[in-house]
Amino acid sequence: MSIKQKTMSPYIKKPFKQMGKDYTKYKADELLNDDYFLQSELYPTENNRKFWYQLQQTDNTFSKEIEVARLFLKGIKNYSTNSIHTKNTKRKFIF
Repeated sequence: MSIKQKTMSPYIKKPFKQMGKDYTKYKADELLNDDYFLQSELYPTENNRKFWYQLQQTDNTFSKEIEVARLFLKGIKNYSTNSIHTKNTKRKFIF
């Protein structure tokens, strides 16, 4: 087996499909509306971390979509965390 050849994870029943979905065709907005992706990000397990990692390794374009979706989720988390800490302080608006 060559170094470049990808091996399939035993956690993936069909090549890069979960629940009958071909995630490699998804855009960031579709990931953000997908229950499995959100569950994987909010409550990661070893299995779903491996699933998404392998998908990222096989498709560079899709890898970027995953990163965009994750950045969006991180932004929401940071915003809601900052909102809690600034409840009793004067807020500055950027627009």
